[in-house]
Amino acid sequence: MGVDLVVDTDEPSIDRDQNDFIHFIHYSQRAESDTDDDHWLEKLAHPDNPVVRVAGVAMSFKAKCGSVLSKVGVSRRKLKVGGDTGKCRACDGMEGFYSWFPEIEVAAAAGCPSCNILMQGIKKYTPDKRALSSSKLTIIHSWNSGCAGRQFVRTKNRSAYLPGAMGVVAGLDRRIDVKNIFTKSKEIPEEALMELNFFGVKDDPASWNHVGLAYHISGDTSSHAAFRWFQDRLDRCIRGHSLCKTPYRSGQLPSRVLDLGSLPGAFPDPDADVRLIESKGFRGRYVCLSYCWGGTIDIRLTKDRYESYTRGIDWAILPQGYRDAIHLTRKLGVRYIWIDSLCITQDDEDDWREQASNMAPIYQGAHVTIAATKATSPSDGYFSTSPPQYQATRLSHRDSHGATSHAYVRRTIPHFFSSTAGTEPNYSLEHSPLLRRGWVFQERLLSPRILHLGTVEMAWECNEVCACECMGETQTYASEPRWAHTKGSHARNLAAAKDESDVQPDWRSTVENYTRTLLTFDKDVFPAISGVVKNMQRYRTDRYLAGVWEASVLEDLAWQAANNLVPRPKTWLAPTWSWASVTSPVHYLNYRTMLSDEYIRKAEPQTQRTVLLEASVTPAGSDPTAEVSYGELVLLGPLIEACLQWPAKAEEEQQGYGAVHGTTLIYFISDYDLSAPGPGNVPVGSAVYFLFLCREPELKNPDRASAKPRSFSLVLRRVDEGEQGSSSSQHQLGSKVIEELGGGTYERIGIYVNKPESNSRKSYVEENGVECVVKLI
Repeated sequence: MGVDLVVDTDEPSIDRDQNDFIHFIHYSQRAESDTDDDHWLEKLAHPDNPVVRVAGVAMSFKAKCGSVLSKVGVSRRKLKVGGDTGKCRACDGMEGFYSWFPEIEVAAAAGCPSCNILMQGIKKYTPDKRALSSSKLTIIHSWNSGCAGRQFVRTKNRSAYLPGAMGVVAGLDRRIDVKNIFTKSKEIPEEALMELNFFGVKDDPASWNHVGLAYHISGDTSSHAAFRWFQDRLDRCIRGHSLCKTPYRSGQLPSRVLDLGSLPGAFPDPDADVRLIESKGFRGRYVCLSYCWGGTIDIRLTKDRYESYTRGIDWAILPQGYRDAIHLTRKLGVRYIWIDSLCITQDDEDDWREQASNMAPIYQGAHVTIAATKATSPSDGYFSTSPPQYQATRLSHRDSHGATSHAYVRRTIPHFFSSTAGTEPNYSLEHSPLLRRGWVFQERLLSPRILHLGTVEMAWECNEVCACECMGETQTYASEPRWAHTKGSHARNLAAAKDESDVQPDWRSTVENYTRTLLTFDKDVFPAISGVVKNMQRYRTDRYLAGVWEASVLEDLAWQAANNLVPRPKTWLAPTWSWASVTSPVHYLNYRTMLSDEYIRKAEPQTQRTVLLEASVTPAGSDPTAEVSYGELVLLGPLIEACLQWPAKAEEEQQGYGAVHGTTLIYFISDYDLSAPGPGNVPVGSAVYFLFLCREPELKNPDRASAKPRSFSLVLRRVDEGEQGSSSSQHQLGSKVIEELGGGTYERIGIYVNKPESNSRKSYVEENGVECVVKLI
């Protein structure tokens, strides 16, 4: 029985309102205020201050000299302790430190047991041994690093008998290079060398309360030990997790599955051939496989192979990855497995579309989904042996009185449980190529439970917990900020929704994370997430419109392209108002729309300056959640006309543009490279239009309600201006008929984010715009 991780917040009794993204909003907005002057001491201590840099160079050089002199016996080895704490100044008794490695060496030589253990670990696992002699090598404490999803949560209840490894990051601080004294910090690349986990185990805890418990890993994901770990996780989930019970079909098989044998639970030959069957509505347990194709797969279902595959598929021709998944399924005693390449007719477009539209029931009905998380193709094989740097070593120190101290150490095992993980080396998708795939995003959200076969260890995700071999189980979803979109948070948010508005923020979080993934074919942008849409339709009754929803359309339209230095796609993918019309990841800057009604005030409908009058989307096939061939929105709201002037200097992946309205310069972010040749080109001097969209909602908390909400306006260009300019049509808004005079048709080209600078809460566009009816395509 593993030790479950119990997460506490920073305070014994903390208001949940202070443990959410709203806390970040409050202080980030204060930081952006022009009226808040920095204290002169804060300015003096700024890391870009050359005086601070020179002091840092001197201190690191002093530490290096002290280490060298100590090693050769010239300098007396004396342990420096804090006057108030009596603890070693270099490591603070493992409680928190940011030290140069030479300081750790000097303290270790002077008898500090903590520094001795840290020094041993750093020397053993540092990949570049030359760094050990550098005065720029820094050692930074990172508590509880390496634990799945824990980077958002801390606790003051620390004990060697409680779960939680201590993380230590080693890196080279280039800011203290003499040549970088006058260089801004953001222009100096970080150089993290590695991250280590120091920990104890249940029967052998470490000697410090700040070094908690973890687990030894199996070392081989094909081993009996790893399978027992998997079986235990599966059994716990089936027995006790209400959120993991599927609402779909209750055991009904997909239309086609692979039959692994006639004796469920007793497969005498693990390498026996398999065959394709049509389930005809039969019921039974089945496993889904989630994996990377890695290009064209030779063994796939086609029209001419269909009949032969129903008679049997020779085991010898299956790629190693398929064999690994089938072995694991047979070991579970499950008779059927669903693998898309062998259960969907790959050269039949109609069959492909039909099966693609059924992804929600297929994955939600699975007993478990096996995810080949570490593999780039089925030929790679899905099992792995852990690299030696991830196997733990027991380090010990004996002092002059014979007392011993010890801890285990290993390189921090890569994790992926939180999609918004920090920059630490252990939180990376580098070791999880599967999770970059767009199709896999919905497979992961829809499956009630997933076993991840990683490069180092097995990991587990279900709708209630996540777990890994090295750290055990953790339940952190309730404590994570709402913008931290994980499988568990998605399921929890949907299940906890009291009305339809409660699920609206989760969709925007879903879009942000989905657009970070990759698709082989851009045209799959809607089909690859249609299963998530169908699942969400169980919780909301409004129409789904090519990536946005009718009831929350204004907030859903307030997306911004993360990389607008690429041209608009040559092939039409979606209406320009949809995030699917660009190939860049997108994000929502209207942070407050990520929050539930628990934190924000609902805007009264009559206070909304912009309203949706009409919406129409034409699907390309029979599935309205899949590919579309056309879409339009008709909005009524304040509109101003401006003249596009020049592109501002590009910063990283962002290109800003200026537009002049009267004597006012408006700075906006484009959706794509407006200067790129092609149909999306918008020359300097062109007329562009700003349509007020929405404001961030007010906050309920009175202490934060004074923070001014930002507003968002769509940036548009008019298309077919000569033809559309003479048109006239009418739209009904309640009892009022609004006539569109010279309204025309527009395409979206960017977004304008405005924070009021005066006491007025209205944006520039809202104050100066003329109410117009605008059709967006």
